Amino acid sequence: MENNKFETLKEEYDPMIHSILHKLHIKLDYEEYYQTALIGLWYAANRFEEHKGNFSTFAYTTIRGEVLKILYKQSLFLQRSVQMEHDTLELIAEPAQDQILQKLLLAEYCTCLTPREKVYVEERIINDRSFEDIASRYNVSPQTVKTWGKLAKRKLRNKYKK
Repeated sequence: MENNKFETLKEEYDPMIHSILHKLHIKLDYEEYYQTALIGLWYAANRFEEHKGNFSTFAYTTIRGEVLKILYKQSLFLQRSVQMEHDTLELIAEPAQDQILQKLLLAEYCTCLTPREKVYVEERIINDRSFEDIASRYNVSPQTVKTWGKLAKRKLRNKYKK
């Protein structure tokens, strides 16, 4: 669509856009939603087929749909995001402390395991290494590493099942 045609279309449908935004109770970030509504008008102008009906009805539906789509995406973002306290951010910023805490917790949970089973838990679960990588580091076969894992899982399940 040419720029001049869209400008005249924008002027003609400006009251409709403001009406849609008012009906949706949009007060914050009004300019952002107005821009989204203009994008909806642009889509409507490019996709409209005259034999299917009235343009103003199609434009209203398309504009409203675009604004609602943005509102929906923002509501999902707000539902899924979590605001963190400053103290929490400091803990995240210090990974060395986190690693120390992990090792202490790991040592506490793994008191019933043999040294090889502890190696499995640390290397496979904490460090996310492959069986082959662990096997080459400790000069054993991958099947042996899998056996360490089976035994460690069995012991931990039995210990913490109670």
